[in-house]
Amino acid sequence: TTTTTTTSSVSGDTKNGNGVGEEARGVVLKSNLYRLHVLRAVGRIIGTCLLHSDICPISLCRHVLKYILGRPISWHDLAFFDPVLFQSLQKLMHMRDESPDDIEHVGLTFHITLPQCMGGRDYFLKRNGGNIQVTKVNVHEYVELYTRCILVECVQDELDSIKAGVYDIITQESCGSLTAEDVRLILNGSMKVDVPLLKSVTNFIDEVKERSLFKQMRTWFWEVVGELSDEQQHNLLFFWTSASSMPSTKEGFKMTPTVVIRPASDSHLPTANTCSSRLSIPSYSSKEVLKQKLSLAIQTQAFGFI
Repeated sequence: TTTTTTTSSVSGDTKNGNGVGEEARGVVLKSNLYRLHVLRAVGRIIGTCLLHSDICPISLCRHVLKYILGRPISWHDLAFFDPVLFQSLQKLMHMRDESPDDIEHVGLTFHITLPQCMGGRDYFLKRNGGNIQVTKVNVHEYVELYTRCILVECVQDELDSIKAGVYDIITQESCGSLTAEDVRLILNGSMKVDVPLLKSVTNFIDEVKERSLFKQMRTWFWEVVGELSDEQQHNLLFFWTSASSMPSTKEGFKMTPTVVIRPASDSHLPTANTCSSRLSIPSYSSKEVLKQKLSLAIQTQAFGFI
């Protein structure tokens, strides 16, 4: 109905002889084409990040990742996209098991109206869907078709553009064994810091020139890191490298994290150069002082140039 009304209004301008309708239609087509080109470029960014194991600033929903990988999308994937809508459909599924005869009283058919954010237009899940009532027999089909409509069919062109962009950079075979969760971890890392992984890639530089003190500070540092809360460990990673998430592999660290042990001073805080992932720590008099100073320093959420 919405599509018909829009077309009629545009055609009306054309009938008036001013050509506005055709021009407006052309602008819409160009806009949509431009949007698809942009999304293909987004796909190429994602493909490049996958190729080089780089953290990607773009976070995709689970069903989008599954679509890119060619994995089946089920109605359970809706929970990661629209939890409220998922719960509504889940209630229908529970009703089928607990009070199946009540489903018909809800008055649903295979004709739906899309949310306004998706255009608000009418959509038929099946041919003549407005005449097909949802019952205990076909409620599962209704839920699956509804989900497929929301997650895929309404944005098919957009999904295809992103997918094409990804495979402009890498081959589909290279992703053959990956799950959506694997791809998300590669692209976005983890909010939880993997201390053993971080420890395995970190280098230490001795500016103290006193071997025993240098070794003591290195030991204290990892002990303190292990004692920090998850939030503090995340803040440390951000303070140290400016990364908002932890890479999933060693290859994900494009800059080797480095800790510089500097001459003794209990009056100075640790400092960081995020451009080179370098953390500078004075040689403190005790492990307790190190923990206190480091915990205070990592609360900094602003950066500047020295």
